[in-house]
Amino acid sequence: EEGVVFNVTSNGETKKVNVLGGQYISNDFKYAKLGNLDVGLRYGPKMRELPFSIKLNDFIADRYPGTEKSYSSFESKVTVLDPQEGDFDYHIYMNHILNHKGYRFFQSSFHPDEKGTILSVNHDFWGTWITYIGYFLLFGGLLSIIFLPNTRFADLRKMLKKVKEKKEKLLVVALLCFGLSGFSQDHQHSGPAFNDLTKAQIDSI
Repeated sequence: EEGVVFNVTSNGETKKVNVLGGQYISNDFKYAKLGNLDVGLRYGPKMRELPFSIKLNDFIADRYPGTEKSYSSFESKVTVLDPQEGDFDYHIYMNHILNHKGYRFFQSSFHPDEKGTILSVNHDFWGTWITYIGYFLLFGGLLSIIFLPNTRFADLRKMLKKVKEKKEKLLVVALLCFGLSGFSQDHQHSGPAFNDLTKAQIDSI
């Protein structure tokens, strides 16, 4: 637990109040009396009543082999008690979120004795949809940049196509030159060696 010291002032009278609490901790109110005024203080998460209840059936924590305090995964098996839509069982673990009536429950942590679970709750309908719409627009924008004409990517594709065509033409020219050079060499060495003819052979010709 954590501790917070509040200075409460009313009608010129100040009183210090020590309150214990913290994240995931919900203690009772601590009251202080200043004159005719009763002040209740509590330090911790804000309490909200949900339109349904969640019952923890089992909590499972898996450790890495050979260790006692390092956990590889942990999960909660719960039952959602909803008087309007009916009860159902659900399995909450990493990347497997319970989504019910706009409330999203994430597996956050657990009690040190491994007998209780701690779930993080998110309730932001418009924020969730705005995030999804933002992802959709981002993905659509990336696709449009890649495939639509008159964009930077389209110019790069045209430039790469021209470079490829130039390389193909240069390759064809190089092959032709190499082929003509080989043909010329074969033609020069295929005839008789006139320099080696004797005088009798020349006279006979």
